[in-house]
Amino acid sequence: MQVMKFHWNLLLLILPGLPENWRRDFLFYNDGWLKDGDLNTAHGQTVEPLPFHGMSAYPYGFGDAYPTDSDYIEYMNMYNTRTVTTDSFKDAIRNYSASK
Repeated sequence: MQVMKFHWNLLLLILPGLPENWRRDFLFYNDGWLKDGDLNTAHGQTVEPLPFHGMSAYPYGFGDAYPTDSDYIEYMNMYNTRTVTTDSFKDAIRNYSASK
């Protein structure tokens, strides 16, 4: 499963029920990358370029490219559709400054 989420988004994992008197132990293993939204972070204001196992550096090194097959294109067109801007952050700073 691949999840792209913004910092305030919740990831909810729903597991099937258990028979009576059973107990579940589980391990959630996260193998991923964090993209900082700092202005000094390479490509920090966009989802792409997506990191991937096998890249030589991030941002991508010479000759590196995210694998783009038909499944990836379909995934991006169907699920990676939300636009997040810095407007709400800027507005919060303006409103806070104006209230002082």
